[in-house]
Amino acid sequence: MIKKPNVFVAAFALFASTSSFAAEGSFLPIEKVVATLADGKAWSAETPDGKTIKIIFNADSTGSIRGPVPIPLSLTWTVDGELLCIKTKMATPCLRFTQVSGGLQGWKGGKKDLKLTR
Repeated sequence: MIKKPNVFVAAFALFASTSSFAAEGSFLPIEKVVATLADGKAWSAETPDGKTIKIIFNADSTGSIRGPVPIPLSLTWTVDGELLCIKTKMATPCLRFTQVSGGLQGWKGGKKDLKLTR
């Protein structure tokens, strides 16, 4: 006799394997994110489209980005609830973060975004 897998178990396994489910409940408190990032030292950042840039977050809510463009861009950052919002001239992404090896993984709308490592 062949047993059919339980549809609920199969659906849960599929749901649990998605990256957005894996991040739920494991986001870092915003205080820990700020204490980790805002030290004035450069972070290597991988953007969602695979580009690598350098980002500095200062304790005074300022910072800079060095990347594909040879001129550094300034940024400001703010806390909005549990989100860290990074404002540049081009955009203001607001992210939550999880701990990863060597740094933090940013999440935007349930999808991986900026990954910061040292």
